[in-house]
Amino acid sequence: MLLAVVLPLAVIGCRKAVLPEASLEELDHEVRMYLYGGRDEGQYLRCHEDRHCLSRVCSFDHCTGALIVHRRGVQRQIANRLFLRMGDQRFRRVALARFAAILADSANDLMIRIRVVELLKRVDKNEATPLLEPLTKSTSPALQQAAWLALAHHGDRRALTPIKSLFPTKNLQLKLELIKALGAIGDESAIPLLKPLIGDDSVFVQQRAVQALGELKTRKVIPVLIGVLENDSDDFLKFAAAKALRRITGQRLGIRVKPWTEWWKRQKS
Repeated sequence: MLLAVVLPLAVIGCRKAVLPEASLEELDHEVRMYLYGGRDEGQYLRCHEDRHCLSRVCSFDHCTGALIVHRRGVQRQIANRLFLRMGDQRFRRVALARFAAILADSANDLMIRIRVVELLKRVDKNEATPLLEPLTKSTSPALQQAAWLALAHHGDRRALTPIKSLFPTKNLQLKLELIKALGAIGDESAIPLLKPLIGDDSVFVQQRAVQALGELKTRKVIPVLIGVLENDSDDFLKFAAAKALRRITGQRLGIRVKPWTEWWKRQKS
């Protein structure tokens, strides 16, 4: 009888306590304490002779959500901290609300808004999309571009045409982002854009293009990828091509061209 009473109590004791959802004030206090190195706000503000200290002072305008800070680097730290707090379910909703406020207020620095957009690539699609959609109509081309890239990262097919319109570009970083975006969207219409990039001067672009072709998961690119195994002397690119072929076909035939050409002939016969 005693055992019958003790067991339910033990089970109840093992249940994880559900903490209440954090408020915006709790989140802002947590971010400030992070920036102040654990000191209370009064202590921090009293070291007024330290320029570095003053430049790090941070708060949120509760009406607009604007970031009141003096340095872009600190704003970046705040955005990163907000993102990290999203890992705690208590802070997730309020951190997303802060992100929404930062993005919505044009008074905030453009670079911090772009940084928030980049962080939204790592958030659940259903949470990120409502925050990104309004930015695709932004008057800032840079913010608009960042929003389309983030939507593409989540596989949103609406981003396909805007992403295609940014080709060609000589900017290496942008080119890599665009290729990655096309792979994430996974539309066959990207093949004519990706195929020539296998011959790009940059090995990074070559590898990214091969990876993106594999992400399209269409058998139409198999001859192109086999061609990489046949014609390219770069083993890293061959490994990328073999991996892309495996993604499409499910076959593990290595980087030698002969097994792949023989397999492909059998498939076509």
